Amino acid sequence: MIKRAVVIRTGAIGDCILVAPVLAAIRKRWPKCWIDLFEPQRMATLMLSSGLVDGFHDVQSRSLAGFYIEDGQLDSRCVDLFSRSELVLAYADDADKVFESHLKFCTRGKVIVAPPRPSEDGNIHCVDLLLSPLKEFGIPDADRVPQFRLSSSVGLPLTKMRTLAAHLGSGSKKKNWPSESWCQLLNWFLEHSDWKILLVGGESEDAALREISVQLPTNRIEIAQELPLDELARQMSVCDAFIGHDSGITHLAAALGLPVLAIWGATNESIWQPLGKSIRLVRGGANLDKLSVESVQAELVEWMKTI
Repeated sequence: MIKRAVVIRTGAIGDCILVAPVLAAIRKRWPKCWIDLFEPQRMATLMLSSGLVDGFHDVQSRSLAGFYIEDGQLDSRCVDLFSRSELVLAYADDADKVFESHLKFCTRGKVIVAPPRPSEDGNIHCVDLLLSPLKEFGIPDADRVPQFRLSSSVGLPLTKMRTLAAHLGSGSKKKNWPSESWCQLLNWFLEHSDWKILLVGGESEDAALREISVQLPTNRIEIAQELPLDELARQMSVCDAFIGHDSGITHLAAALGLPVLAIWGATNESIWQPLGKSIRLVRGGANLDKLSVESVQAELVEWMKTI
């Protein structure tokens, strides 16, 4: 019986979302287990409100720094937390096993330090890699689809018009389709449907959102920009579908159960593609500038027949 478990995960939004099946599997196997999660602070409210974890700790704080150094000073609060846990599962690059050694020093239970990501040359999906350590505990067939069941969407406006959430950015410019192509696509979509559009963006997409939003009908556009991740999730959860790039927000949309159309570049899709009930990739290759608006329109039409 595992009464207390700790999971440690670093990375961008997509990396952190993909650990959700691990948390769900632990919760299902040991329903009364208290789960502490170390992830970047921006994930805190989303992970807590979804019920996947009971305690949250900022993995980017200095509290874990000493665990990565051979003669490092170990944070007393972390030592206490680990000492009370029967399972510590850390996804970390730890070739010299210093991190693992420190964890085992202060943990009375099982310590597993696993690779944080698959080899880009392989074909194992990241979720399957993250789930693989749980086989040691008799969990060989966990649900591999990340899912966030938010506690409430109270207060969010509901509309009779169906809504398409559209995220125009990602963590890398080379993964982004040009703004002018987005503008043509969204204008075409509004002309040929009775849907609304929720434009999603962070600080880095500020210029693109301004450029595109002024060229679209204002009565059918809403903007969700620089929102906390849990608030963004609630805004997106009442939408009917999502279109975006290879990004963490696309993984979030899939985890919320939205049908997803992803404009996909050169990333290895067998490792990183979103998992969900209605996922379709528009493959543009290494140079998304050459992906035509017409080809995305055609994919969009076919995809919408399925949702």
